[in-house]
Amino acid sequence: MSGPSDTDQNLNTVLNAAKVIDAIDELDGATLMELTNHLEMATSTVHDYLHTLETAQYIVKTDGEYQLSLKLFYYGMNAQRSTGIVSTAKPILQNVAKRTGETVWLVVEEYGKSVLIEQATGENSVPMEANVGDRVPIHSIASGKAILAYREEEHVRQIIDQYGLPARTERTITDEETLFDELADVRERGFAVNRQESISGLRSIAAPIQKDDRVLAAISIAGPANRLSDTRIRDEFGPLLLESSNEIELKMKYS
Repeated sequence: MSGPSDTDQNLNTVLNAAKVIDAIDELDGATLMELTNHLEMATSTVHDYLHTLETAQYIVKTDGEYQLSLKLFYYGMNAQRSTGIVSTAKPILQNVAKRTGETVWLVVEEYGKSVLIEQATGENSVPMEANVGDRVPIHSIASGKAILAYREEEHVRQIIDQYGLPARTERTITDEETLFDELADVRERGFAVNRQESISGLRSIAAPIQKDDRVLAAISIAGPANRLSDTRIRDEFGPLLLESSNEIELKMKYS
């Protein structure tokens, strides 16, 4: 019986190095032993990966603890700019934040996750457990549902098969049929609503941004549930987001 090919071994090496990077991020910095326990790998193996990643300047070591390096931040900023949508959308996000006083997000999908790629804050914005660059379960936020509503059904099912529909709060949609009904409602009204499905006490509303019949991103307004009432969402925030997403679409089309 033949053993694994060089290609397979190289692939496993790259994947394991990526797991080390993910673990350092997940643990918000970690020692060699903490990574060894977390990854369930041999200490010598983890040490070799850490040495290689440090040599390549992807991680840094301070007082025995490994952290991600700013080289990854540089790559992340380049990735953000490469989407092509941030520079167009940013002033519009800022305008929405100014008019509503709330937090406004620009969100895209990548590998079945929602990725927060830009933010604008209004004068009444409240601190949130979210930052630019965060990746969150796509079914649990308004922006994610706004994007999924305009994806092929097969694509949505692939995401569900890969990640499931984990609950983030007691209000998170965790049933596949319920999610597809929700996505149909999003298409009917033109925007999605998060009813405290990701963080208790927080609601949001999002509208898709499309180009050539392909959804690229979503723009959302998020804030305390008491301020994002059904009435305000229907009469104020909904029309504002649809107007703003349309403005972004037109600027992208003719820029």
